[in-house]
Parts: sequence; structure tokens; C-alpha cells
Amino acid sequence: MSIKEQVKALRRIPLFSKLDDSRLNVLAFAADKMTFATGEILFEEGKRGAAGFLILDGTVDLRREELGRLAGGMSVSKDSLIGELSMLADVPYAATAVATSNVAALRIGKQLFYKVAEEFPEVAEHALKIIDGRIDTALAELRIVQKSLK
Repeated sequence: MSIKEQVKALRRIPLFSKLDDSRLNVLAFAADKMTFATGEILFEEGKRGAAGFLILDGTVDLRREELGRLAGGMSVSKDSLIGELSMLADVPYAATAVATSNVAALRIGKQLFYKVAEEFPEVAEHALKIIDGRIDTALAELRIVQKSLK
């Protein structure tokens, strides 16, 4: 996949959608291009997060451990960014990502993301808004669960 196609893929991700092409070109060029065969693990639940993965082609299952075994979860495909909270907030991965087909991905490491955010503060500001929104959603869901337990 060309840099131009990678830039288009990055633009479709809300976290990067506000960046201009020159900044997206830098990010696409510096990110690690990776491939995974069917059954390969991109990252594991509970492991310290170091990167997010933009899926360029293929499908990935996100699975969580239940009773000592991986349980089915959610399937993601092209133009999905996974593991981004680990990339942004230095938290362990919340699920295990398993390739369910041949996968092409951009690995965006934490250091690369921080370097881009340092050079382009609007990226950091946008990332904080996304994290804030996810925290608000999680808190709202916890309140619903809390009310159902009373």
C-alpha cells in the first residue's frame, strides 16, 4: 500500500481526521508497516500497551479472557484503529487482537504519536477530547449498571 493510500486511511480515523496531508504523510512514513497471518496475535490483553494499530486490510477479532480462555468478542476490519487507548494513555491492552485473515496494518508507536502530538498540538488536544468522551461513556454505562444492581 502506498503512502498516499495510508494517508487516506489515517484521514478516516477520527483521531487523525483534522490533520493536514503533510502531517499525515509524516505519520504514515514513520509508522511501522506490519503484516500478520491468520491466527497471529497483534497484541495481548493485559500486556502493557505501546502502540495502536490501524488495520489497512484484513480482519481482526478482539477477544477477552473469560474463565481462563479467550472468548469471542468484536471483529474489526479495514480502517479500524485498535489499541489506541494503550497508545495514548499508557494502559494495558483491554483485549487480545487475533488476525482472522491475512492482515496489513500500520503500527503507530506511543513515542511516534507523542512526537507528532508535540509538534502538532492540535493532535494532542483532539486525543484528549476522544479520551474524555470515552471516559464519559464508560461512566454513564457504570451508572446504568449501578442502578440495575440496586
